[in-house]
Amino acid sequence: MRIVNVLTALLASIVPPGPPWSSEAALSQIPLVLDNNTTLSTFATQTDAGWYLNRISQRGAIIDWPANPAPDKQQEKLDFTWDYDPNWGRGILVYVLDSGIQPTHSDLDGRVDPKGMVVTRLKGGPKGDPFVDEEDHGTGVASLIAGRQFGVAKAATLISVKVGAGEGEKDFTLEDITKGIELATADFVERKAKDRELRAVMNISWIIRHDPARKGEIAIEKAIAQGIHVVYAAGNEGSDKCVDLVAPATSIACASSKGPFEKRFGPGTSYAAPLVAGTVAAILSTDGKDLTPAQMKARILNEFTIPGVTYIPPGSPDRMLVITNLPRRD
Repeated sequence: MRIVNVLTALLASIVPPGPPWSSEAALSQIPLVLDNNTTLSTFATQTDAGWYLNRISQRGAIIDWPANPAPDKQQEKLDFTWDYDPNWGRGILVYVLDSGIQPTHSDLDGRVDPKGMVVTRLKGGPKGDPFVDEEDHGTGVASLIAGRQFGVAKAATLISVKVGAGEGEKDFTLEDITKGIELATADFVERKAKDRELRAVMNISWIIRHDPARKGEIAIEKAIAQGIHVVYAAGNEGSDKCVDLVAPATSIACASSKGPFEKRFGPGTSYAAPLVAGTVAAILSTDGKDLTPAQMKARILNEFTIPGVTYIPPGSPDRMLVITNLPRRD
């Protein structure tokens, strides 16, 4: 996993009895009447989460992991718990540069912006719809960012930027990924001109393997210069000092574009990246809205990682994503 220059019940205080010095003080002594100093928490507990949400939400071992499981079967269970704030990601745009997003999937209901984008090569053709995911990849990635069941920042707004369709890795070229970055950046600049408080994340789960002219890198630098927080997958064989942190990437449950209620289990850094992107969106929506991409990267690495990865490829850092420090959005 690589982050480029960014590297995501109502509680009431009951006032103890005492002399009511004012009508406001008297009211404050009535149970369930809230005063101005009461903190409202919207934290909820999900009981149908995948193992990866449970994993990143605690610093210790997964408590209910059985001693002798068949690993894949255990990881494919969807009965893990995790505590989260349903407002994480609210007001944050997340550009998903991928194979399209199927907005009719139940996990993404109401979370996908109606304005999608498609690179020029696909535009006007049978695969030029940003809301059709022939590859069955972008829908899953999007669900890990903001999905009702599968996602981290469940209130974020997803924007589909279609950069490939249905031909596997060979269909996601340097030119198309670069163009997708440029389209997303231009869209954010246009939107931010109307709303200066707007914040955005960009998730790229398709890697650029060969970029001698630095076209993709330059496009990312321009996106960052506009304040977009970019999360970039390192690739399944990627391992060196350019990797910033690791996140779960085995048997990751996510939405499938095969049907409105379908799910699948994906492996690889394609599914680790959106967990980080969702974390970034959650931070931006709480106490991190003024962080620059460089400051966000520093905060992620300093506050949202722990050591102890079982296997680390040569040259890669021993830093695993955890979200125990994620603040609540009050």
